[in-house]
Amino acid sequence: DWQGKPVKEQPRPYTFNDIEGNFAEKEIKLLGQAGAFGEYDDKFRPAENITLGSLLRGMFIAKNGVYGVENMSDEDLIKEAQKLGWLQEKLTTKDQLNRELLAKIIIRMLELEKVAQVEGMFQVPYEDAANFSEGSLGYIALVKGLGIMNVEGENFQPNEMATRAEAAYAIVKGLISR
Repeated sequence: DWQGKPVKEQPRPYTFNDIEGNFAEKEIKLLGQAGAFGEYDDKFRPAENITLGSLLRGMFIAKNGVYGVENMSDEDLIKEAQKLGWLQEKLTTKDQLNRELLAKIIIRMLELEKVAQVEGMFQVPYEDAANFSEGSLGYIALVKGLGIMNVEGENFQPNEMATRAEAAYAIVKGLISR
């Protein structure tokens, strides 16, 4: 590579064969073409719970391109996400994320955290709003209002684990909402 280190495998686009008909099919295809979410080669596994490591890699690739990200260690991912303000919680890359935390991380990536923290101006149409953690209303209202998360029905279900499809959808919709 450019640093004189042996090249393992060149980054490449991915085509997933298990996403047809998924609500996030278009977004997953876009991220695959960018070289993201290739940990299962030609499988995306849209219903699988998203881990922090997969989410952060996908976010970094979507924002900055695949070069540089492919060689980042798990520790580097966490440090860079903390430096950028995306991650404030004590987590490992293997931790699975619930929908509420996914909303927070995406809003932080979009640099809208200061707005999200002004909770008094937000309302959400969700019947389970009383189940949101303290300080989460603004984040959830923003992902709803900006169309960043695909939430169907009357409830947001903040404690439900977020899927890989939900995360891919949120990354792409978040970036195009800017």
